[in-house]
Amino acid sequence: MSCAPTEPVEKHDDISVLQDFINNSSGTLLATLDTDSSGVIEPLELGEQTWNNNGRIIILNCDSIGLSGRIPESIGALTELTQLGLKNNNLSGEIPESIGNLTQLTQLSLSKNSLSGAIPDTIGNLKSLWWLDLSYNQLSGTLPGSLSNLSILEVLLANSNNLSGAIPQEICNIYNPNSNFEFSGNQFCPPLPYCIDSPNLIGYQNCDTSCGSGNTYLNGYCYSQSDLDVLQDFINNADSLNMIMDTDTLEGVQPLELGFQEWQSGRLKTLDCYWDTVSCNLSTEFPVNIINLDSLEYLDIQQNNITGGIPEALPDLTNLKDLNISDNQLSGYLPESLCIDDTTVWTDFNLKNNLFCPCYPVCISSTYISPQNTDSCIGCDDDFVQLCSFSENVTILSGDSTCFKESNIVFLDTLIMNSYSTEPDSLDMEMDLDSDGIIQQLEIGEQWWSEGGLLQLIANGSGLTGSIPNSLGNLDTLFILDLSNNYLNGPIPESIDSMNSLWKLYLSNNQLSGEIPDNIANLTEITELQLHNNLFSGSFPEIICEDLELNWSDELLPGSSSIFNNQLCPPYPECIKPFVGVQDTLNCSESESQ
Repeated sequence: MSCAPTEPVEKHDDISVLQDFINNSSGTLLATLDTDSSGVIEPLELGEQTWNNNGRIIILNCDSIGLSGRIPESIGALTELTQLGLKNNNLSGEIPESIGNLTQLTQLSLSKNSLSGAIPDTIGNLKSLWWLDLSYNQLSGTLPGSLSNLSILEVLLANSNNLSGAIPQEICNIYNPNSNFEFSGNQFCPPLPYCIDSPNLIGYQNCDTSCGSGNTYLNGYCYSQSDLDVLQDFINNADSLNMIMDTDTLEGVQPLELGFQEWQSGRLKTLDCYWDTVSCNLSTEFPVNIINLDSLEYLDIQQNNITGGIPEALPDLTNLKDLNISDNQLSGYLPESLCIDDTTVWTDFNLKNNLFCPCYPVCISSTYISPQNTDSCIGCDDDFVQLCSFSENVTILSGDSTCFKESNIVFLDTLIMNSYSTEPDSLDMEMDLDSDGIIQQLEIGEQWWSEGGLLQLIANGSGLTGSIPNSLGNLDTLFILDLSNNYLNGPIPESIDSMNSLWKLYLSNNQLSGEIPDNIANLTEITELQLHNNLFSGSFPEIICEDLELNWSDELLPGSSSIFNNQLCPPYPECIKPFVGVQDTLNCSESESQ
């Protein structure tokens, strides 16, 4: 009779692996392991063990039991093992390559032994591993790139070894801010993977001769010397620092003791000099070399005693995301470079409670700046007012671009308010250049200014209503006034004779009424006077003909003056008689009409 062939049965002898550990330990195992007092430590007495129903060991905890010698190569046969703890023993030699066979492992602890040599590349096979502790050994060489295969690894402790060389950049593929990765006490030198390249993550490294050009080795890390220099300048220029920062109490506050700092790749990322109502007590100006902190992302020096102004080049720190310099003694004018455009600030900042003087860059709203102590600011001269924002309709030919004659501004303001009080909807809202729903003084028409005085106002077709303000005469620097094609009513103010610089006056196509003031004759510089298409009445002043040389016309020729289509009464002076055109004389007396 013959038997059918059978499949070979895979045999596992986990007991023999445990015996190998015992054999390698050469009598160093703790006697307390001999629980049956037989005088011999048996495999099942070795540490804490858990076995499954298939006769396979799945948990082996042999921490602190006196293991010595090498980890047996046969360890690779324990393929069902999920937890292996061998820490705090006297194991030596290399970690066997066969450890890569333990693909069910979730936790592996080999710390506090005397293991040496390189970490085997096969450790990257342990893809179920979330805890790996290799700390406090004598391991050397580099971290294997295969570690990046351990995608669920949460804890990697490789500190206090002799590891060196470059940490694989791929380590960042498995690192996250919640991970516990520890590499201190080795010789990992720059360049380092970005995700762990900070003093608190990489820890102390023996790299005193390997930091590279421009870096300085301090406290086990390589720091940018230029960044350290900026911190030193903050310290050098301060009158009295908060000595609570002098943690080593040796030579005063050192650069790395200044406030709270975060570094990345050797560069300063965060400088915080205000914490829990306590500050660094900086009493200095911004160091000139602060522009060297081009990796800085967060700067908080609020409630110190910083003086001087904001450096023009500060916005060149393009990585800065948050700047708080509130509650200091900063002064002067804010640089326009703080604005990317009219509505966008360079970074998120807080400038409140300083001594900054207006005007402020247009992008900086009260959210960023108010309040400020401006008592020491030099404002405009007497009889001038400061206006800080205007648009392309305003041209400043010379002088301070923010100081304007108060009397000129009053005229513009009254001109606008007269319109709002009569026909507010008639105003041309295209003049609302800042889109705030209100026409401001410097938004009306096209304006030219020089030394704070208004030279030209072109506001034709602007929807103006109401009367021409009596403050018209305050425009004593005005060359050109064009208020034509509006809905203005009432008389020409008598104060017009004070406008002794006026060249051209355009008031046509309105609803102006009353008599034409004879003191217009005092405007000796005027060359054009257009009053047509209004409701002017009474007699035309003869003195205007006598004292002014105007080129009258009823055809609106270039450079001409005009009076047609009003309600002027005859007789007309000879200079205008041929050009009076149509006049409504119904309200003239009989003698005037003949």
